[in-house]
Amino acid sequence: MKVKTKEQGVVLVITLIMLSVVTLMAIVFLGVSRRERATVTVTTDHITAKLAAEAGMARAQSEVVGRILSSSNRFDFDYTVSTNFFNPDGYDASNFNFDPHNVNYFLPNGDPIGDPYNQAVNIGNQFYDPRPPVYVEDIEYNPRSRQYERQIDFRFYLDFNRNGRFEPTGLLPSFSEDNRQLTDSQSGLPVWTRNVGDPQWVGILEDPGLPHSSTNRFIGRFAYIVIPEGRTLDLNTIHNQIKEINAQDSFVRNQGIGPWEINLGSFLRDLNPRIWTQYQYAGPLNGAGNAGNSFSDAFSILNYRRANRPLTPLNLIANPTQTQMQRDYVDIFANGPYLQNQNWLALDVADNTANAWWGSDFHRAFYDVQELFNDGRIPNANGQFGSQESITGRVKTAPALPTASTYDRYTYYRLISQLGSESIPDTESRSYRLAIQDNVPRLHEVRTKKIHLNYDNRFEPQNAIFNHQTNFVDWQPRDLFMRSAQRLLMGNITTNPPTFNVRNTQGQQISVAGTNFHRVGDTYVNRNFSLTNIRLWPEIVPGVNEYTANVHQLLQLAANMTEPVTTNRPSARFAGETVERLPLVFRPRFNVSDEGIVSISDFIEVTNDAPVQLQRPFRDLKLQAQRDVLQPDDNVLGIPWVIAAKKGLPNFNEYGVLTTLEMTRKLEINKTAPNAPMNAWRTNQMMVLSISNMCALEAWNSYTNDFPRPIRLHAQVQCSMLLTNQLGRVLVNSTFAPAPDNNLLPANEWEGNQFVIPIQDTAIPVPKSIYEHTTGRLIPTTLVPDNLFPDRNIFPSPQIGLAMTNRVQFYILDEQTQRILDYVNLDNLVTRMDVTSELLGAYGSGQSSPVSNYGGSGDSRMFWSTNRLGNANTINAPTEGVINQIFTSLDEIPVSQQLWNSFRARGTGR
Repeated sequence: MKVKTKEQGVVLVITLIMLSVVTLMAIVFLGVSRRERATVTVTTDHITAKLAAEAGMARAQSEVVGRILSSSNRFDFDYTVSTNFFNPDGYDASNFNFDPHNVNYFLPNGDPIGDPYNQAVNIGNQFYDPRPPVYVEDIEYNPRSRQYERQIDFRFYLDFNRNGRFEPTGLLPSFSEDNRQLTDSQSGLPVWTRNVGDPQWVGILEDPGLPHSSTNRFIGRFAYIVIPEGRTLDLNTIHNQIKEINAQDSFVRNQGIGPWEINLGSFLRDLNPRIWTQYQYAGPLNGAGNAGNSFSDAFSILNYRRANRPLTPLNLIANPTQTQMQRDYVDIFANGPYLQNQNWLALDVADNTANAWWGSDFHRAFYDVQELFNDGRIPNANGQFGSQESITGRVKTAPALPTASTYDRYTYYRLISQLGSESIPDTESRSYRLAIQDNVPRLHEVRTKKIHLNYDNRFEPQNAIFNHQTNFVDWQPRDLFMRSAQRLLMGNITTNPPTFNVRNTQGQQISVAGTNFHRVGDTYVNRNFSLTNIRLWPEIVPGVNEYTANVHQLLQLAANMTEPVTTNRPSARFAGETVERLPLVFRPRFNVSDEGIVSISDFIEVTNDAPVQLQRPFRDLKLQAQRDVLQPDDNVLGIPWVIAAKKGLPNFNEYGVLTTLEMTRKLEINKTAPNAPMNAWRTNQMMVLSISNMCALEAWNSYTNDFPRPIRLHAQVQCSMLLTNQLGRVLVNSTFAPAPDNNLLPANEWEGNQFVIPIQDTAIPVPKSIYEHTTGRLIPTTLVPDNLFPDRNIFPSPQIGLAMTNRVQFYILDEQTQRILDYVNLDNLVTRMDVTSELLGAYGSGQSSPVSNYGGSGDSRMFWSTNRLGNANTINAPTEGVINQIFTSLDEIPVSQQLWNSFRARGTGR
């Protein structure tokens, strides 16, 4: 017979609870593990890609060095691309043994390998410069069928010339437009030419010393192009427009003393006469311009570089004397006299150095010859972008035609082997984003300026900044900070964030469409947000502007990146006996628009002018009068300065506020007469409230050594408090501001690991006061007799709310250099508290709190329950808290001695 006991039931319940907990934890761990696994996967992919790129670079370098060392000519290097190994005779299907030379994805007759076993053998033979079997399923739009079609693409090469076809590398037969092999007109033999085509992907095996197998997988692949810088013409210096004929090429060559006298039109004509079919050079003495599509494209490239701006005169770059210009026998301006009819040695010609010089830097530059593929980069002579009659159209279209000959297909590769852009280092990175254009998905190139962390690599001719990156120009702190901060802000922007909920000034919750904003972290910002347009007023939501902790952290990161690079600051010995440069400090400047919008418009470096800046007013943007007088260099409450992190420095540690609120309810039971019946008795109530605030600010030298420099600590605090009731009546509105501290600490006085408290003070904004329900006032107890109970035979339960905000300004100033070491500017540190809810704790208004729930528990919440007896809705009915207080005083409810200290002995009434 089975006996069911209570213990078995308890065990069953506990078992079920434990099972549910285990299930919940399993789900949580599963979710966390998936998230972490995804993070690890992304990190691993990044590292693998980086290592593959490094392997490709090492392989390219070894190819160049190997070619030089294998010959007696140190200049035996040339344009080359990566290639992978395959047997040109095709795959031998009869050879089932491992043979690293029997590698080809096609049979000798040109058909692909169809047998799965032979496919596996072919892949297993991959060993020398292997060609990994990477197949990609593409979804391409077919304009003929007007449908998207799936295609399998074997991507063993990089289509660098964008013609959609594979151009092999090596000694290859030449074919005409109709796909016939060309023959020599004299010998009748087939024509073979040596071509360099598409870079091919070379696989990286886990163990490069073994062939590919199921246990030796491909972990990456690389492809490269090597273009010798010293063997190419320069797209950024070639050609000129000396005759200055409008809307027509007017290139002139005289002595050929500089790259600007190299004829780009002639280069294009010789590159492929089948594409650049027209060429007519007028010569320097002819007043007409040059003609033909080769000169038109050269003219377009030159116009792009000039950007409709005048060239720099020679005397702004170098200022030779008139004698030097007369006797150098060099026509540096290429404007004549011309060699074909003059003897320069017999002439005494002095060029005017105020003339524009074609050897000067242009206002725009090419950083990569691939820019010739960009439809929106170079217009033709008529100003049209993407036209077939343009340099871009000719480079892209002719090699991609189905009828293109071998000569045409390799046009772009011949071009980049002879024409480069290495005079201007590439300062841009490229990425591609998918966008829908004319209902067709297209990839759009996005270019981003690179930032060199060691040297100023800007090229901004419009600001008279030329070729800094080639001259190793040091960064100025503000320049690097501004560029880095803007890049970080833009890189962390999320467009079209989700809808969010906020509370308006009336406390109502409203929804705001996220499509009207961008987002930086969890900060919603306007769509025109930038480093020089951070809106502070009007606030996006009450109490929140665009300068939040997320934004400040990014600016802090930019300052930290700038810190080790710039060296224009004085050095000093810090804690830890280290000599370091004093930290970089940047402060914001402000702008007020005509519409009253206040925003951060700039950041400037703070040096030894810090004391002057700190004496300027601190404006409160919540006040219209303060916004009206705001100047660009004023300070704004709550907007900090940006200080780079430095070791060895003392710093602000914390600011603390301790608010002590005491609420006392006194009850008086009045018989009204010695023999009055109980129903005639009166119960009177008195609510006594008191509030005190203690604030303190703390700084810390967190290092073991004493700080060896004299410093000044300045601290200033303001604490404001507002006390209201349920009617919105202001009971107390007080502001407490301890005396500012401006303390000078001599050298070595601030000991290691020592805390310094410049401000510590206590204020009592509300002394013990009686709350008068009828008038909603607080009356100090010192002004009324002790037996005054304002609430007679009624039991109001006041709803009292407390709101408090703090402002903190603190800085540490190096006394010798007058530079800032640390700076804090805090505002809007708002704390709100519902006093009634705090007294109730977990039991809110309207929730039952029967006496039995507290029996002997010593829980003070039972004295503050606002539920009324019989669920009455009148203040004439006592609350449960009042009843619990009465019964406890009669010793009817047992409570602890800590909760209730009886005036008399227990059992005799309290």
